[in-house]
Amino acid sequence: MKERPILVTGAHRSATTWVGKVLAQAGPLLYLPEPFSPNNTWLPTTIREKPFKTWFLYITQENEAGYREFMDATLGYGCPLAKELRAIKRPKDLGRVLWRRRLVHGVGSGRLTPLMRDPVALFSAEWLTDVYDMRVVVMVRHPAAFVESVIRQNWTFDFQNLACQDALLSELLPAYRDRVEAFAQTPPNLLDTAILQWLLAYEAVRQYQERHPEWIYVRHEDLSRDPVTGFDALLKSLNLPFTSKVKALVESSSNTANPVDTKNPLSIMRDSRKIAKKWKNRLPEEDISHIRKNVEGLSRHFYTDEDW
Repeated sequence: MKERPILVTGAHRSATTWVGKVLAQAGPLLYLPEPFSPNNTWLPTTIREKPFKTWFLYITQENEAGYREFMDATLGYGCPLAKELRAIKRPKDLGRVLWRRRLVHGVGSGRLTPLMRDPVALFSAEWLTDVYDMRVVVMVRHPAAFVESVIRQNWTFDFQNLACQDALLSELLPAYRDRVEAFAQTPPNLLDTAILQWLLAYEAVRQYQERHPEWIYVRHEDLSRDPVTGFDALLKSLNLPFTSKVKALVESSSNTANPVDTKNPLSIMRDSRKIAKKWKNRLPEEDISHIRKNVEGLSRHFYTDEDW
């Protein structure tokens, strides 16, 4: 019996990589990291023109035409063989076509299930579920922890990526249109950049919780404090086995012998129990107060006073 594909999403820096890699150990799952990313270069397909030129794209039925073929091919639901053959320019392209054919056969026969790990696809999560009937896992992270992580990575963001998406601002994020457009014209400091990114991501998640209670919502902090119990429950909810191989990866990736921070932002080998509250010792008190003042109207939907 074919299993429905899985989408792991949420804000970036919310442990989607950790969750995605653990889930990928649980069965015949095709792990697909961030196909929505404009920087993605791993996709082994002969479709040369990736449609994603904008970060955090909002796809709906109205604008899906430019993305369906690419996503069908990425998820293994088929790409016209004639088109792939016409795209062959080099010997290695033939290898990509053969890989794609095996993938399409594996997904089509039910031997492989797509597992898409992509925080960049957060605003398109409803479209992905409508089109591909995905089971969705949404990661939630404390705003101060998110901000500390973004600042530590020195990840700036051009809000023009969002300001150019009128449908996104009109339909999903209307309360934040003015701020997004202002920040697109005059970039803020990194602290306020991260705060607005958290607000935008979790305003969308708040709406998803209302419309999609069947989705799975996991707080980063809860999973970090008790990884074995948390992952066991998560895999059960996805009808995936919590095998000895999965348990070994959970334990090794969250071990207290691991560092709290790593230079590689995609590394999952961390001391998970220390991660949950490290922001308390990393951020100045005035920054924590500034964060809380700006997010509290939304953050109380996910966190209590005790979480601060």
